[in-house]
Amino acid sequence: MMVRVPEYLKQSHDQLQRKFTAINKIEDAIIDQALSTPTSETISHTLNASLQRHNRFKNRYSNVFPYDQNRVKLKNVRDPLTDDYINASYIRLVSKSGRDTFSYISTQGPTSVTELDFWTMISEIEGDQLNIVMLTPYEENGREKCFNYLQRLYPGSTSTSTCFGSTTHSNSFQFKLNDISKSESLQVVNFTLSVLSRDETSIIRTKTITHYHVLDWDDFGKPNEWKTLHTISQAINSKNNKIPTVVHCSAGVGRSGTFIVLDYLFNSPLEDLVDVDRDEDVIYDTVKELRQFRVMMVQSFNQYNFLYSALLQFIENLSKN
Repeated sequence: MMVRVPEYLKQSHDQLQRKFTAINKIEDAIIDQALSTPTSETISHTLNASLQRHNRFKNRYSNVFPYDQNRVKLKNVRDPLTDDYINASYIRLVSKSGRDTFSYISTQGPTSVTELDFWTMISEIEGDQLNIVMLTPYEENGREKCFNYLQRLYPGSTSTSTCFGSTTHSNSFQFKLNDISKSESLQVVNFTLSVLSRDETSIIRTKTITHYHVLDWDDFGKPNEWKTLHTISQAINSKNNKIPTVVHCSAGVGRSGTFIVLDYLFNSPLEDLVDVDRDEDVIYDTVKELRQFRVMMVQSFNQYNFLYSALLQFIENLSKN
């Protein structure tokens, strides 16, 4: 079928640069207001939890934080007042037609300190199946980008399980590797997470998790091609799924935001993408909306520009097929 390419996918480099600059200016104003009037009840976004002294060490980066209004709060912790914090944000996008919803949790790559918080968050998400999309290598240029939280699946060379817990969390966890496959650009791991009682004598609940790890995406950059992300998007089935897809890179903003935008666009009704007014820009509108949920989503212009080229290739591919 022939699909008409909308005008917003024909914009010049300079036009896209101006729009990306405009998005950043809007966000800068929101953050400035949040930092200058942190206790005001009249502003739309606050950052109080992430800036608390007892939470700051849980942030991988000092300038990336969740807004209070939609931050994920841990439940199974000893003290909800001091231990409920994790650098993670709920995100909900609605298709232009209003017919479809898309739910995500965007979070930073766990550190050795926050690994247990990460598994606690995963265990508390409703449902017995869950998808995690990882968009960063564990290390880049000699610097840790994400703690290897999957290493617990591989104690030695077998798929036996590992348990761990702490004094601040109510549960321990057990892991069992079910299956693993790997290509040049993507590794897919399926495993079972069991939540154990604090004394580790009984299993409270289990969850089957599919973990998609994109292997060719450097920080601030773009992946080698869009089809790997489209493959994941088709597999995770995020449209109208009440269970959020967990997405993370290192900071949980640049690559994570880029993937979330593409997943949303790939699964939106085609008419929402192409049957638009001449001056309408679906990508600009989506990124601007995403920044309302979490800072710096789609962090670099390189990533922003990639959204346009990826969606154009996606639409052209539909025309060919």
